Amino acid sequence: MFFTRRRRRELFGYIDQRSGGRVSGWVYDRLRPSDRFEVEICSAGAVIGRARAERPRDDLARAGFGDGRYGFHFDLPDGDFPDETLAARVRGEDFWLLEGASRPSFAEELINSTRRGLPRLEPTLSLRQADARDSEIAAELQSAWRLHVHGRGAQRLGGGGAMWTDIVSRRHRPLLGLLDGGDPRALAQCLVGVQKSAAATGIEQGEEAYRDFLAASPQGRRAAVAPFHDMLASLAQYLGVARVECAEQDYEGETLVATSQRLVAEIEAALGFSIAPPAVFDGLYGIEIGESVLHGRDIQALYLALRAMEASGVARPKICEIGGGFGKAARYALLAGARHYTIVDLPTVAAVQFSRCAAPRPRFPCNSAIRRSPRAAPASISSWRRRSTTPPSSTAISSSIATPFPKWATPSAAAISRASAAGRHCCSASIRRPIARSAPPAGSRWSERCCPITASRAATASAAG
Repeated sequence: MFFTRRRRRELFGYIDQRSGGRVSGWVYDRLRPSDRFEVEICSAGAVIGRARAERPRDDLARAGFGDGRYGFHFDLPDGDFPDETLAARVRGEDFWLLEGASRPSFAEELINSTRRGLPRLEPTLSLRQADARDSEIAAELQSAWRLHVHGRGAQRLGGGGAMWTDIVSRRHRPLLGLLDGGDPRALAQCLVGVQKSAAATGIEQGEEAYRDFLAASPQGRRAAVAPFHDMLASLAQYLGVARVECAEQDYEGETLVATSQRLVAEIEAALGFSIAPPAVFDGLYGIEIGESVLHGRDIQALYLALRAMEASGVARPKICEIGGGFGKAARYALLAGARHYTIVDLPTVAAVQFSRCAAPRPRFPCNSAIRRSPRAAPASISSWRRRSTTPPSSTAISSSIATPFPKWATPSAAAISRASAAGRHCCSASIRRPIARSAPPAGSRWSERCCPITASRAATASAAG
């Protein structure tokens, strides 16, 4: 019996055009230049047509590519095929044509390869109005604010030239005025719509990003959420639910071409809880996942929470985060099993954190192994004090701003130091503590492999071997 080895190919090929209803390019086998190939045109990973690469190309002939008859072009059929979803591969071969270097694309800034094209991204904008519960929360906040920071105390939070006071002065003035006022309905509307204001700038979205998204074309909106999908693909690889992309093993683009919904479902299956955030804000753009809007900061916060849990070396750690934004990392850490979470932040940001966590929403999940989550958020300011927020650090701000912070939100520097010494691991350089290099917490599928990223690399090495 005789065995023959399949003849090796050495393929080269590029897509030169992927717009205006046409896909064109060329493909060439250096070892067998007389061969011609059929090219499959794909959109979001599905084949939508074929073209034979045998059209003459003078530029290829002049460059020394055989007789130059390796070009193709394909006119798209009727339908909606966004440019970024289009890709081409050689039929019968696992070779995807590369992007022409002269073609600018927003996908060039993504971490993962777009060689197989992007899926159909579904950008959306959250729509929500302040309700009676939001007004109740706002009234609680105003009551606590009047008790601790009313009048001159609130005024001292802004101005003075320090970085933190300038943030309050330039971005948080309207919110500060409403906290110091007596209209809970107006404060509730401000908190629900904070993503459309300057107060969210640097924390999640902000006024400028909101207006840009509203004014963008459909393609521009897809470009705005493409980095979020890229983050999802990277998170799936970190968790080990997707194979790590590796150009040396000719494995590129497969994770990124999966839909956002599929990646979210696989990530949720691995973690054991929902990562889709509750409907809290109005005017927040992101990827549509069911009835939720998934923003890039949600994905980053989830990664931060998982890494903090893993670095702690214990199953249910106590975590302290300096600069907690809107409390997203805290929510995910509690869902993943953290015992206690402390946030150190500006009081105006603390108000948004409380409004976000205190209002129960129908999409807060609770898995059988995780009983504590932000759904069981405190019903009053007094019960929120145990996990409330504080200035960024006692040494980074002046006494003029540190003094008027609410007492329920201001543990002393000594208290922070004691918390650090007691094991509250902190995501900040302000409190330094050696990280235990033991195994990550047990009890969830993502932690069963010692270290997810190590497992992913091991799986890649195994596939290569």
